[in-house]
Amino acid sequence: MTYSPLRFLPTILKKSRPIHLVMFVTKVCNARCPFCFYLEDANFSLEEGDMSMEEITQVSKSLGTMLWIAFSGGEVFLRKDLPQIAQTFYKNNKPSIMFFPTNGIQADRILATTEEILKTCPKTAVTVKISIDAIGDLHSQMRGVKNTFENCVKTYEALNPLLDKYPNFDLAVNTVFAQANQDHVAEVIEYVRKWRVTTHTLSLARGDLKNPEWKNVNMELYRKHVDRLAKEMRSGDHPIYRFWGGRIKAAQDIIQREMIYKTAVEGRWQTPCYAGRINVTVTHDGKLYPCEELSEDFRIADMRKEGSFDIQKWLHSDRANQIKQRIDNGCFCTHECYAMTNLLFNPKLSAKILSGAMKLPKAKGPRPAAKPTA
Repeated sequence: MTYSPLRFLPTILKKSRPIHLVMFVTKVCNARCPFCFYLEDANFSLEEGDMSMEEITQVSKSLGTMLWIAFSGGEVFLRKDLPQIAQTFYKNNKPSIMFFPTNGIQADRILATTEEILKTCPKTAVTVKISIDAIGDLHSQMRGVKNTFENCVKTYEALNPLLDKYPNFDLAVNTVFAQANQDHVAEVIEYVRKWRVTTHTLSLARGDLKNPEWKNVNMELYRKHVDRLAKEMRSGDHPIYRFWGGRIKAAQDIIQREMIYKTAVEGRWQTPCYAGRINVTVTHDGKLYPCEELSEDFRIADMRKEGSFDIQKWLHSDRANQIKQRIDNGCFCTHECYAMTNLLFNPKLSAKILSGAMKLPKAKGPRPAAKPTA
């Protein structure tokens, strides 16, 4: 039995502390995605700035129990001590869910690390999400490394058996919706249907990119695809997370994609944002932000420079209060992770999400394995 998300029901009414953390554990990456808003220096190494295990432990100890910890980067599986990082948060924060995105390039390393985390964090739902943006060479071109697609297939095949071995494991796929692949997303959806994954998500390219043309997409095409995913969820043809509360998360996903579409098309605020209250982001070098708006205007603290990794203290500072006030004045974005908590903990939407969840079929156990072709 995993740690229950029901522990955080009071947060719907009182948003007094963070329960959702985006933790950038490294800036090192073995892909060169031009639509990445975070990777700027291809030669960045651990010695030049990634937080130490001791610093990460201080961050963990400054937080209470957590609903969702999303590790990010860079490529998270390139940190050799990722299992120890996960175990630290598991011990100190008892997260309901830990989320690990990956570009899928190093199958053996990803498998070994994932299994170690699953063995040592049995009461937390562990999700590994492989990035698949297109089929074949186009995906590899978008990721800037040859044979990336083939390596993703190897990673899927390596992780697939863990679904039968660990009930707390979810294997998922994410597709970035960008200018270069927007006309090929239907092919990806069809391809992933052959895989034994527990969810497939679609994310808009976002952030301050060197080439903003990557974000120049046909939103009506985006809507067509997310409407398809929603329809298939309701019919039982689309997989749903296996963890406790998976149907609630799926219902929230459906509403979230509708909201993201409206935000992008209308260019305005759709719902209150709880960034800096129940959501926080920590960068690889110890800077604290309310969200992934990683600009100087939104930086709450450079915790390493200030000599304190006490997140609770920084969130009650005058600087944090000024930033939260700015967010309250109508800040908006299309970032899926923050849309998630903005919807789940909005009391005006609780009934809608719960009603939607009741209409979804129960999550099924893993299907018989179907080996895909590269």
